[in-house]
Amino acid sequence: MNARQRLRYARAMLMAQDRLNLKFGRVIARELKRVSKELAEAYALMQSIPDEVTIRHDVAMQGILTDLAEQTGRKFLSIDLQTSQPLELPTYLEQQVISTLQQNALLVVPEIVSTTVATASGVIAKGLEDGLAPTEIADAVGKRIGGSNATARGMTIARTEVGKAANTATFERADKAADELQDEILVKYEWISTNDGRVRDDHKHANGQIIDRGEKFRVGGEKMRYPQDPRASAKNVVNCRCVMGVIVGEIE
Repeated sequence: MNARQRLRYARAMLMAQDRLNLKFGRVIARELKRVSKELAEAYALMQSIPDEVTIRHDVAMQGILTDLAEQTGRKFLSIDLQTSQPLELPTYLEQQVISTLQQNALLVVPEIVSTTVATASGVIAKGLEDGLAPTEIADAVGKRIGGSNATARGMTIARTEVGKAANTATFERADKAADELQDEILVKYEWISTNDGRVRDDHKHANGQIIDRGEKFRVGGEKMRYPQDPRASAKNVVNCRCVMGVIVGEIE
């Protein structure tokens, strides 16, 4: 792809992601607002954070993120990759990809839940230090985790997890198709960024980088299989808007 084609492709992929971001950003925000209310009520009543509240939050987030992974996977297993020939997978391979996405999503749930609890604990500790009454501390917990904070955090989580699932699905789709057609096609991967004012410098420098299948992109000193690789560091993953392009050539 030339520069204009790369930009058009990136925008099409991000538009598809944005629809899912909005949907699941709202769903996650609702869960954060729900647990903020539950944490506040529990503290006002017992001056503690019961394990049951944490467990319910964990179960809810597992359900939300596995659903996010499935819907994103199905979308990006069928989206037009603008390759010279279509890359379609049989149903059993598509299900393998969906399972991989869901397993990846479940790995981040403990961190999300622990962040919620740690935030509440921090508010409680500050309230006690300031000599606030239990009801005042409970109100502060609800405001810190719920409201506009829940909306912003919900969107950050959704954007990151949708992006990871979308790029993983694209990678797995191309990789498995190459395995299925190994005597017919050669597959290469391209890092594509939107190159606007919000793109981090390392990702801007990676734009247009092309690698052979089996190799890794070099991004800010880190090796990555594709944009938002779950194995990469948070600095290269959170809120990333880069996408992976697929180049297909025939074996002569």
